[in-house]
Formats: sequence, C-alpha cells, structure tokens
Amino acid sequence: MGAEQSSSSKAREANSKFTKDEVNRMLEQQKRLFDERFQQLLKLNLDPTDARETAKQEARNEVERLMREKERELDRQRQQQSPLGLGSLYRTPVTLERERAPYSFPGENLAREFTTVPSTSDPFVSIYPNLGNAASSSSAAPSSERSVPSAPPAPRNRSVSRNRTGKATRNTKAEDDVKCPTCKNHYTSTIFQCQTGHSSCLHCKNRMARCGICGGPITNMRNIDLEHYVAQRTQPCPNKDDGCRLSFKLSDMDGHLIECQYRVMNCPLAAIFGQCSWRGKVTQMASHFDEVHQMHRQGNVDTEMRLLNVSNDNHIVYYVVIGTFNFLFHVKVCKGEGMMYMTVQLIGSQHSASKWGYEIHIYNKAEPRRKFEYKDTCNPINTPINTIVTISKCAVIPLSYANTFLNNGAITYKFYIRKENEGNNNNFGNNNRGRGPRRR
Repeated sequence: MGAEQSSSSKAREANSKFTKDEVNRMLEQQKRLFDERFQQLLKLNLDPTDARETAKQEARNEVERLMREKERELDRQRQQQSPLGLGSLYRTPVTLERERAPYSFPGENLAREFTTVPSTSDPFVSIYPNLGNAASSSSAAPSSERSVPSAPPAPRNRSVSRNRTGKATRNTKAEDDVKCPTCKNHYTSTIFQCQTGHSSCLHCKNRMARCGICGGPITNMRNIDLEHYVAQRTQPCPNKDDGCRLSFKLSDMDGHLIECQYRVMNCPLAAIFGQCSWRGKVTQMASHFDEVHQMHRQGNVDTEMRLLNVSNDNHIVYYVVIGTFNFLFHVKVCKGEGMMYMTVQLIGSQHSASKWGYEIHIYNKAEPRRKFEYKDTCNPINTPINTIVTISKCAVIPLSYANTFLNNGAITYKFYIRKENEGNNNNFGNNNRGRGPRRR
C-alpha cells in the first residue's frame, strides 16, 4: 500500500514539472527561431542592433507560448487525477531546470560593432531571470508561491520625444503664415500671385521682384482669400524691435504707422522751418538736437522763461524730454493777427498724447496778484502746428493783453507737462528742473 502511494506521488510530481529534456528542447527551439529571424531581418538591411532585439523578442514570445500550452496540458492532467476534479487545489509548484551553459545569440559580435557599450549579461538571464536559480529555489520556496518564467517589459520607444515648446512652434508657424515668402516681411493689404500661385506682397510687386519660392514673375492676379485672412489677423507693429508694443489688424496698421512714435521720422523742425534733412528714430532724436539744434534745447518744464520782441512775428520751439517721452513746446507770435499762441506737442500718437496735459503760466513779478493760466491736453506730432493754431486747439492770447505782463521789455512765463492721471501734483519726471512752489 505504501509503495503504491509513493509511486503515485512520484508520478504526480513528474507530471507537475518541466523536465530537463523539455527545458533544453524549448531552449534549442528558441535558438533556432532566433537564428532564422535574425538572418531574415539582416537581409532586409535592418540595423544589426535592432534586428537582434527584434529576433530575440519574437523567439522569447514563441517559447513563452509553448510553455503556457504545456502548463495548460499539465493542469488538465491534474484535474483528471485529482478527487472531484479540483486539480487547482492540488497544484504543485511548476519550476524550470536547466544547466547554466553560456550562450551568445548569433550576430552578438556584429551588433556590438554598432553600439558603444557592449552587453556583458547572459541573454537568457535577461529574458528569464528566474531560470538560473530554479533548481536551487524550488526546494526552498514555500509551496504557496509559484515560480514562473517572467519576461522584462518591452522597451519603450523613445525615438519620438515630447515637444515641450509646442506652443512657441505653433506661434512661429502662424507668424510665418502672414509673412511674404519673397521679402520675409509681413504681408500688406494687397497680395499678388505668381504664375504658379505663390503669394507676394505689394512692395515686392512694385519693385518687380521674383517669387521667393519658385523664382517666377509676380503677376497682377490678386490672392483675395489670403488678403481676407491677413486682414482679420492682428499683427505686431513693424517697429516692435524699437519699443512699440502695440498690435493691430492690417486694416488699422497704416493709420498707426503714420503716427507711431517709434517709426523712422524726419526732424520735427523740418516741417516748421524747413532747414533740416535728418531722419531717424525717436530714440536718436535727443542726440540730434544736442548736436545740431542746441538753441532749441534751452527750455524745460517748471523753468522761468523770458519772451523778448513780442512786437514782431516770431516762432520759438523747445525740444523737451521727460523720461522716454519727447515733446515740442511752441510759442508763436503773429503780429498781423494781433495774437500769441502757445501749445505742447507729444512726438507720438493721438492716443498717447491724450494721456498728457500741459499748463502755461504768464505772470509779472511786479504784480504778483495777476497771472494768466491755461490748461489743455497735448497735441500729437502728426497734427501740424498751423492746423493747431487755425482751430485754436491751444492757448490763444491777444497781444494787447499779453503786453500787460511786460516787465523790463520781456514777458515772463513757465510751462508744465504731466500725465493726466497725476492730478494736481507736480511730478514731471526725473529730468525736470527747478521744482518749486506754484504761483497763485
């Protein structure tokens, strides 16, 4: 009776394990599969390193499939032999045994020629880490733990990395969509096409340039769809590199460029006296006045000034800088009209000028109770001084009244410029001189 039970347990144990012959047979099959697949991939001109990894993975998957089929067959046999057919309750650990024989996959040396770090690990250990200690761990492992072959997770494909600057790339692409491919500048409101259909701006058409893409001539054919698309987009001012931070639709851009304070402009005295040919940016204007028009730099805010010779026609202009803003203060005497005009212009846009105000005080030190005061908003530089005088958008003083302030043959006055939101304080900027109490 005891001998029969012993032989029965030995038979069950034999059926519950992979034998050594079976393990060797599966390993030989894995080698054969790897060799065949590796040679096929090399014939396809695949990189040897990639071919080796692909062939190894396919061979590993095939062996795992065979092992799973073997386990299912053993489970069916145990179910048939166990009482009540509950074979899973009597399942014993399934282990794999093999001799640790060194083996290198074919192409191992060829693959190493294309890698900087050679592989020194046993390929089978990297595929099945528990094969090496199966024989030693099968006796020591508890019966409740099952030691099964395990494959490392498939390597992640890191060839495509996440674009962390996707937003900037999209913005750059959108910015390029509204640029002329011929001159690389922003499109104008009128866009023409070449014979192939590529678009170019009006400036390139006028200078008879060739298409920047195909080199063909630019025809008179308009690109209406692109014109409509560009007209609806807001674009930064072309003078953004010089300090302008405003953006406009193309339909409003031309109006802004006429008065943009960062544009290339003529010397403001050229329109008044017609004697200067200088052209440049507003950031260069102060240096120009210091070098060429020193007499027009003699006036400043909150500084006592003296007006001489009020009996003849005269036009005095002072260039004033407050922070990054540039102004012109005008005093114009028209003897024929019997009037004197005084105003301040901002070298900038109408919008910027509306934020600045100025005050003019005319007084006689001998009569401290008498004073003429005038307050108004600054005028933009693109409004000619003659237009300002004509519409009286300035201080208009009859010469007969102005002469009542004469003292020692001169009229004494001061002017102030400040931001409108500064109230009644006298915070006129860092370069203002002579800050003192205001006269009442």
